[in-house]
Amino acid sequence: MAYTKNRVPHKTLLGKTPVEIFLKKDPVNECTNLRPFGQKVICYDYDIADKLSPRSYEARIIGYTQTFGTYQVRRSDGSYKLAKSPKPIIDHDSESEDSDLESRVEEDSATLREEQPDLPKPMPPMPEEILVSDTPKAPNAPRRKKKDKAYWDDKLGHRDPSARGLVPRKVFAIGVDSDHPTDTQARASPEAEEWAKARQRERDQLIKYGVYTKVQQSDIPVDTKVVDTKWVYIVKCRSDGTIEKYKARKVGRGFIQEQGVNYDETYAQIMRPETLKILLVIALHRDWAIRQWDVVAAYLQALLKHDIYVTDVNEQGETEFWKLDKALYGLKQAGHEWFKKLCEVLETTGLRRCIGNEGTYVNRSQYPEAILGTHVDDLLGIAPTEEDLDALEKGMEEHVELDKQGRPSNMLGMELHWSEEQVVLTQTRLIESMAAHHLNGNHGGRHSLPSDPKAYLQDENTEKDPPPNYQSLIGGLLFIAHMMRPEISVHVNLLGRRAKDASQTHWNTALQVLRYLASTKKEGLALKKSQDLSLKIYTDAAYGGEGSRGQTGALMCLGDQLVGWYSQRQDVVTLSVTEAEYIADCEGAKDAS
Repeated sequence: MAYTKNRVPHKTLLGKTPVEIFLKKDPVNECTNLRPFGQKVICYDYDIADKLSPRSYEARIIGYTQTFGTYQVRRSDGSYKLAKSPKPIIDHDSESEDSDLESRVEEDSATLREEQPDLPKPMPPMPEEILVSDTPKAPNAPRRKKKDKAYWDDKLGHRDPSARGLVPRKVFAIGVDSDHPTDTQARASPEAEEWAKARQRERDQLIKYGVYTKVQQSDIPVDTKVVDTKWVYIVKCRSDGTIEKYKARKVGRGFIQEQGVNYDETYAQIMRPETLKILLVIALHRDWAIRQWDVVAAYLQALLKHDIYVTDVNEQGETEFWKLDKALYGLKQAGHEWFKKLCEVLETTGLRRCIGNEGTYVNRSQYPEAILGTHVDDLLGIAPTEEDLDALEKGMEEHVELDKQGRPSNMLGMELHWSEEQVVLTQTRLIESMAAHHLNGNHGGRHSLPSDPKAYLQDENTEKDPPPNYQSLIGGLLFIAHMMRPEISVHVNLLGRRAKDASQTHWNTALQVLRYLASTKKEGLALKKSQDLSLKIYTDAAYGGEGSRGQTGALMCLGDQLVGWYSQRQDVVTLSVTEAEYIADCEGAKDAS
């Protein structure tokens, strides 16, 4: 009310407005913000859920705010919001009524002006000596007490969520994992000396492989975007959980790179998870030797085609500028350039890349039947004898430096437990890490999987508010399901479809799957000596699933050992059970090839 009165002419001010007298503002401009109470307007919605949602809504103005051009509005569903510069809706059916109303208002205003007595003339200015007075001034009025946040939250309706029956969700901080501290945490931790040694080892490797050349800032071409760098820390552990080493890595923040300017291709092939299990089954069946290698500083050995400049802050806090001659971890093209380098090295040693799985290499003339699987910088080789692997290792060491790890015990987030007749794959440490992050370790007792995985997909009454870290949790569950836990594949696949519109029900169900994994963390996939090495594919299909698209399930066995599986929605709409089965068979045949 006060906002409106201050912008309306007053009789005591000789027809002028308070903002014109006291604030010296233009009354015409100040009145442009005035709107009729209850005016129908259309407002832009700044909280758009997705691209297909409406971008505006209808409302009625019910008040002003302290911000010019921003109003309090009431939507048609009864909710209240703040709207910026809402546009009035013109109702053409009521134009005649509005014109009649305006004419009546003008007639009444004219009548009132005629009946008003003449206003008194303004008094002449008073002499200056009269204005001066020894009368003590009245004490200043007390300052208006500033309203706190709780007052306005209650006023605007933002009350405590628990009062509406909502349970506040836990928000996890970034960088609280003790195995992956931030730079600030690493420098202030009790292991600061170990991290300092790790940073120095990384700097020594950068110099050893000639990764960069120092330049002056003035030598950088104009309009060149300089990529900044950061430190990434990780505690590498053995399969039994003991610390192997502290590792620090200088990483470029490649997300500021521009495609076509300082990078082109990013594709890099790796061996499939099924290939890893196949290599293990072949080695067990034929009693072959098996060995794992880790390429030291893999990305730092890949040449770059583009001119890339980065910044670095040395240990003395001084900023340096580098021109990269070789790839740096974190760059968009680093993986692609290393893949090209690795292909050249392995083909030089006589290995041939598989067509169906480009991350696998077979057949060397000097060492027939030797097979090598690659996953970025992790290499897994099998051959009939240890001497064959020694010769293969010697050929690779002529081009790259290898960290020899012997028979694999920890690879791709899995622990490998060997015996004479079998190898058991587990992911105990990964599951424990996820449980500590999402469950705070509160998962005591034995838990089971949800009984009906399709029931929560029909949860339409729950508030569609994606819980925090939902996508991160689903990503971790997908990795575990794909690597060694087929029993959760259906549940995780269905939960993954709700990554963008998940509800609290989906979040609770995903946590239930994680609790099941945490209670069975020591269980794993056992691969034994197979009777033969024939490949078998089993497929099945469900017709009439969500969106009229069927569900395909497949199992891949090498002999009598399970090496691959998946459960996923079909890409096309099917018209019958037979058609869905044919699509599943086709997908299985492609996997077999």
